[in-house]
Amino acid sequence: MAQTGYTPILIYSSSTASAAPIAGNLTNSTLGSELAINITDGKLFYKDNANAIQVIGWKVVPTTAGGTGLTSFTANQVFYASSTSVIAQSANLTFNGTTLTSGGFTTTGAISTATLSASGVATFSAGTVSAPAITTAGDTNTGIFFPAADTIAFTEGGVESVRIDNNGNVGIGTSTTSNSKLTVVASTGGTGGIRVETQFGSAYFGNFNNYPAMMYDGASLKPIIVYDTNNNANILYSNNTERLRIFSSGGVSIGNTTDPGATNLFVSGSIGAGASPGTKFDAYNSGTTSTVIRARNDTTTVFLDANNAYAYLNVFTNHPLLFGTNNAERARFTAAGGFTCLGIYNTIVGATNRDVFVDNAGVVGYVSSTRESKTNIENLQNTDWLYALNPVTFNYRKRDDNGEYTDEIDGDIQYGMIAEDVEQIRPDLCFYDEIDGEQHLRGIQYSKLVPVMLKAMQQLKTQLDEAKAEIDTLKGNA
Repeated sequence: MAQTGYTPILIYSSSTASAAPIAGNLTNSTLGSELAINITDGKLFYKDNANAIQVIGWKVVPTTAGGTGLTSFTANQVFYASSTSVIAQSANLTFNGTTLTSGGFTTTGAISTATLSASGVATFSAGTVSAPAITTAGDTNTGIFFPAADTIAFTEGGVESVRIDNNGNVGIGTSTTSNSKLTVVASTGGTGGIRVETQFGSAYFGNFNNYPAMMYDGASLKPIIVYDTNNNANILYSNNTERLRIFSSGGVSIGNTTDPGATNLFVSGSIGAGASPGTKFDAYNSGTTSTVIRARNDTTTVFLDANNAYAYLNVFTNHPLLFGTNNAERARFTAAGGFTCLGIYNTIVGATNRDVFVDNAGVVGYVSSTRESKTNIENLQNTDWLYALNPVTFNYRKRDDNGEYTDEIDGDIQYGMIAEDVEQIRPDLCFYDEIDGEQHLRGIQYSKLVPVMLKAMQQLKTQLDEAKAEIDTLKGNA
């Protein structure tokens, strides 16, 4: 029996696919309503008050009726409207109740999430310096943006702080990388720059007294190297004090700020090379034989050498070694070993003096006359040979640049003897040079004649005394 307020329902059935009733097939009155069901399509029909056939149930609810149009579901796959306006699922879009995973995601709006993870490519808009593409909630003018092709930039508070250009060059504090792998610009004053820290200390590259500098970053910044941009000079510091300056001219000053001029060195204090300086210049080279200092130009090289026995100044090339004072030459050693001292000839010596000799080793000094220095001492007896010597007058001949004698007279008339003549009488009065194992006559040792002439004078006095005695005797007998 029908419930009060309701009328009985009569249901018709069809098994023909896609068959649907028309308005004339179903009644709709106070006496009851008729339904129709298609058991093949899985649809249930009725006629509404406007006599229109409506579907009130589906085995698979279509999307047009708010259904999915699907007969089965895949766990965690999210439903979406496909390009054909059909509800669908895909393995590229899943949600397990906690994490949303997508094979590709595009949005023109903002995304806010605690964690965003992408295993593929995440694409963002370029953004701007004031509205970066990648940012954080509550601070949207700080983040990452892309100002140009192949370029990444970072912004803080709407101001660009770092840029990596299309060549991989990095700019910090500047958008111009200047074709350098790293460019750092401090635009707000102060020291600015780069700090490099190790376990042993820190180095700082930045500003010192408004000049670019490298500094030690300890308790306070201390300069190490400073470039004076006003004068184009490099300045080296230690213990916060200037020690050395290289000027734009190329001159170098140590311990002062005076430019010595191109390629010159000016030092306030002592210089030590290889050792602690004990004098104004102290050069040391370890070992028993070494060259300590070398000075040269295109034609001449001079060495200051030292070995375990002595030190010497050596002209390596075929040139003389000159000594001078007051910008004038005073003495020289020739390339052949000869010595000239211009000032000696015009210099008056004191009353305390002695004869100077040169021995065959080139040693200059005096010849001792003490008994201790002599042996084979005998009284001189025969001086007759003295009277065979032939004194002459003569002029010396000048030598040319090759050391050969010329016919040009050198100096005033001289008094002496000819060495070849003396050699025939007393060769021991002559001196020689040994060349290739042979003795070559060079001159006469006139000093050897002094004792001989003294003996001859003594002998003459004895003879005169004897003659005077005989004369006095003869006078007394007269």
